[in-house]
Amino acid sequence: MKLLFREKPKPAAVIMFVMLLLALAVRLYGIDFGKPYLYHIDEWKLVNQAGHLLDVKHLNKDVLFGLGTYPPFFTYLLAFAYGIFAVVGLVTGFFPSMSSIAEYYRTNPFTFHFIGRLICVVMGTATIQILYLAIKNLYNRKVAILSALFLAFMFIHVRNSHYSTVDIPVTFFIVTAFYFMTRIIKENKSHHYILAGVFSSLAIATKYNVVFIVVTLLLAIVFANKREKKVSLKQLFVNKKVGITAFALAFTFLVACPISWIDTGKFLPIFEKNLSSQHKGKVGLGGKDFWSYITGEQWQGFGHTSRNSMAGAMGQPLLVMSLLGMLYCGVRHRREDLLLLSFPILLYMLHGNMSYKAMRHLLPALPLFASTAAVLLDRAIEKVSRTASQKTAIMVMCAAVIAVPAGIDASRFDRFLTRKDTRTLAKEWVENNIASGTRIAVEFYPPQVYNSNEAFSIIGPKTPQGKSVNSGADGRTEVKEYELFDTQYLEFFWGPDRLITEDPVQIIKTKDIEYVIIDSWTSARFYQEDVMDEYPLLSGQRRDFYDWVKQNCQLLTDFASNERPGPVLSIYKVKDDLLVKPRGLNAK
Repeated sequence: MKLLFREKPKPAAVIMFVMLLLALAVRLYGIDFGKPYLYHIDEWKLVNQAGHLLDVKHLNKDVLFGLGTYPPFFTYLLAFAYGIFAVVGLVTGFFPSMSSIAEYYRTNPFTFHFIGRLICVVMGTATIQILYLAIKNLYNRKVAILSALFLAFMFIHVRNSHYSTVDIPVTFFIVTAFYFMTRIIKENKSHHYILAGVFSSLAIATKYNVVFIVVTLLLAIVFANKREKKVSLKQLFVNKKVGITAFALAFTFLVACPISWIDTGKFLPIFEKNLSSQHKGKVGLGGKDFWSYITGEQWQGFGHTSRNSMAGAMGQPLLVMSLLGMLYCGVRHRREDLLLLSFPILLYMLHGNMSYKAMRHLLPALPLFASTAAVLLDRAIEKVSRTASQKTAIMVMCAAVIAVPAGIDASRFDRFLTRKDTRTLAKEWVENNIASGTRIAVEFYPPQVYNSNEAFSIIGPKTPQGKSVNSGADGRTEVKEYELFDTQYLEFFWGPDRLITEDPVQIIKTKDIEYVIIDSWTSARFYQEDVMDEYPLLSGQRRDFYDWVKQNCQLLTDFASNERPGPVLSIYKVKDDLLVKPRGLNAK
């Protein structure tokens, strides 16, 4: 035993160990939210795509390229994890055959979402340690501990670590690439150039918007090679180390995002379309101007996009300190300051100019942005403290003021996630009170009842864990199925301002809809002042639909979302005199 503890653990190591344990805990708790239902639409798209990658019989170029919205690398990572799960299941006998794996994927999709969430928990927690190492290389151990602490309990990082989406993985790759850039400056070794290039490309192949990390990499190369002596641009960029960096960047991206070279004619239009859609924006998901992320004058989000401002995502104290820290680093402009500032500033410049405002787009820059607060805090404490004990005491108090409320906030969010979602409550109510086969009109975030209407493809899973099965009064098994119909919600989500040809009221009348379910996450945006000003025709038509529902349908029940996840769901019954011929699933 004495051999194991010959050296007393250093205080910094103990602090980081405890911090990482707490960070892991707040990211793990509540990770099974929604079970067995799949309530995060971006999760479903990515997990579904990863499942297609494992369907070898139907694997083709289009499947390999992945979703147009995202680069494919994260789905490859998910598919690899699912492959390991399948192999372990076959070896242990959990899966008796290959066909049973496909059947399990179809009937138990939540398990695969859960695996993806675990990956993001691990990557999110690891990001904290890697940020600590990177900032320690640039500054000192105290700044590094503060930076790691700010990230450990940052609301948006904790929240998004619960989701199997690209935002936490891309942040992990960005911070890891940045770490190797700090090693380039510190040690200037070839393998650091290679690894910085590899992780930069993996980040870009996970989410295109982080392409500016290449600029930070170029800065690291300049700072590492220029030093104090005069060096020409040719000497800076035409050398072996720069060459292997460029090769690592290009080769890794071509492997991780094969669409970029296998079908350039398809890749470029997809890339341009994504950029155009971000610039054009979505109805109700915009902001006032370039600074709206900071001022908060933009849509505030809902559900997995809630607290859609920098103050909401980071906490007001940390935001203020980080803004002051950026100003301080900019004025001081040492090479380590410029390296730290480059990526956050460039990413903000991109998304500040976009019409679609979503804080998750800025998440990859927030670890570095928050580190500027640590730089400023460390410098300020150095100025006002006379002794080492004073410095430690002040630093602990300042860190507690920022981190303790954030930690409490994160734990509250975890508890909130564990409560039953309004969509689950609504699903149970529908199955207990509405006959199977009934026609129901829904919006974008409905309860996940089984949809038998093949003509209407709900965005998201057709059904979680197969059909809903209840026992009838006589003990026989009853399968609950419903015909769901679109209310043209996607047509209303995008500009330009216009009237939609197929009015949702007409859909209800002509399709003999018997029930209508309205969700607040869809409807609330059409009552926003900015939406009514910018889209008077579009928002007016949608509000007219809601008015018609209130006047011509009977409100049966609603499910509030004050103390639980999910939108407010209101279930209406269409008045009998409006129905041409009510019919169920087996109507002739």
